[in-house]
Amino acid sequence: SSRVEASIGRETRPIADIPYIVLSDSIILYQIVKPPLDVKDFLEWKERMFSQFLTSLESIFQEAFKRNLHLRGGVSYGECYISPESGEDSIKIEHILIGRPFTEAVKMERLQSWMGVAFHPSMSEYLEKSTLKESLIEYKIPLKDNSCTKEFPKYTIAWVDASMETHRKRFDQWQTENPRQEKIKSNTIKYFEEYITRNPPLRHIGSIVLNPDHD
Repeated sequence: SSRVEASIGRETRPIADIPYIVLSDSIILYQIVKPPLDVKDFLEWKERMFSQFLTSLESIFQEAFKRNLHLRGGVSYGECYISPESGEDSIKIEHILIGRPFTEAVKMERLQSWMGVAFHPSMSEYLEKSTLKESLIEYKIPLKDNSCTKEFPKYTIAWVDASMETHRKRFDQWQTENPRQEKIKSNTIKYFEEYITRNPPLRHIGSIVLNPDHD
C-alpha cells in the first residue's frame, strides 16, 4: 500500500467513515447517493449526506497535515461505475473505475498550487442553489502557472480553523526542492494564516481524488 494509505487511510477510518480506493499514490473517496425508500425529501437527504462527506474530507486533510502529508483534491459529482475488488486462486483483480466524475476530479486536482480542494465547474449551479456553501469557505483557488480552465466554484473545504493552531510548526518541517514547491507551500501558508482564528463550524457534501503533493 502507498505512503498515503499507510499514513492516513487506516488511521482516519474511524473519523472519515466513507469508502475509498487507493491507486498508486492517490486516494479516491466516493459516496453512493442512493436514498432509502422511506426518504421523504430527497434534496434535504442528499445535502445532509454530502455535508457528511465534506466533513470527513476536512478531517482527512487535518490529519494529513499533522503527519506532514500535503494533499490536493478535486471534487466532482455524477454517475459512475466502481467494480468490487475480487480475485481467485491468489490472483488479485483491481477495481475498475468508469465515469466522468473521476476524470473531472483528477483534472481539478492537477490544476491547483496549494494544499487544498477545488470543485469541478459541473458543481457550480448545485453549490450556488444549495445550503452547502455555508459550510464551505469562499476562496480564490491558487492555480499552477499557465493553467487554463473555465470558471469553477470559488469555494474550498474548511480544513483550517483554530483547532489547528498547535500544528503551525508543521510548516517548519515542510521541505521544498524547487520554486514550484515553494509556491505551493507559500499559498498554503497564506490560506492557513487567513483562517487559523476561525472557530470550528457547527455542522448538521461525489467523487474526489486526493494526491500528495510532489511538484
